[in-house]
Amino acid sequence: MAVPNPVMLVMGDSVMWGQGLDDDNKFSSLAYDQLSYKYPDLQGPVMLAHSGAKIGNGDTSTWPALPGEVPASGPTILDQCDQYADPSSVRVILIDGGINDVDIRLFLNPTTTPASLECRIIQYCHDDMKVLLQKVAKRFSHPDCKIVVLGYFPILSKNSNPLCVPALLKARGIDNADELMLSAAAVSDPRDLAIQFWQQSDSNLRAAVKDAGDSRITYVLPPFQEQNALFESDPCLWGLDILAGLAPEDQVVDQRREECVRLVPAPLDCQECIRASVGHPNATGALKYCEAVMSAFP
Repeated sequence: MAVPNPVMLVMGDSVMWGQGLDDDNKFSSLAYDQLSYKYPDLQGPVMLAHSGAKIGNGDTSTWPALPGEVPASGPTILDQCDQYADPSSVRVILIDGGINDVDIRLFLNPTTTPASLECRIIQYCHDDMKVLLQKVAKRFSHPDCKIVVLGYFPILSKNSNPLCVPALLKARGIDNADELMLSAAAVSDPRDLAIQFWQQSDSNLRAAVKDAGDSRITYVLPPFQEQNALFESDPCLWGLDILAGLAPEDQVVDQRREECVRLVPAPLDCQECIRASVGHPNATGALKYCEAVMSAFP
């Protein structure tokens, strides 16, 4: 019986999908090119990740298949785990998750308290991530299968231009951002919440990997610094043209706009879909993610 060629799988959310990037610039493609030298005849990358995906622990919804650039909560990452038909052939898995379960519209919202955000981070980046990783390890059980969990990055920093922050909030579905930030309900600075998510998601994802109890699983944090955040001195994330109606600035905006108009009927949701790249790693950020992946393969 012929031994199947080794396969590389990519599971997770929009970061793993490579929101806003041409296929050749996605970090999964860059990492695949380098890993091909380590794994002769490596097949892939097989892309199961998509924009908007949640871990989805306890979610029994059914989801239509949408283009990867169009945000949708499902198929959840737990569902993605079941989608590949030949788990015995998989030798490399790149995976992330948790940010959409926490909900970026919550952790950038000035009405969110640090305490409530911390509770959500623990639930989704530790508790539910542990459930996910144990399922992945059980299904992809070959002893030579390497599972690499990737962390996140600072979307905003304490030095991000505060005058630009409402533009990000509007692009991410908080339509009344200007008024909200000045209202009596505002209790937090979105820049502080973004840093909190970056740091606490890191510690909780790291703990989830440890608690999953499988030595084949490795956690890596991409080498982003605060100056790589949006509206900072050296951003490595897709931004917005604030003077042009919050127009996105990524590599596939025309393709995504067409898909959003065709598939997302609600006007506000459609605009959020069109701007979905904002706050995701650009081509330089993708190189940082590729560097993180390769650090797991000494």
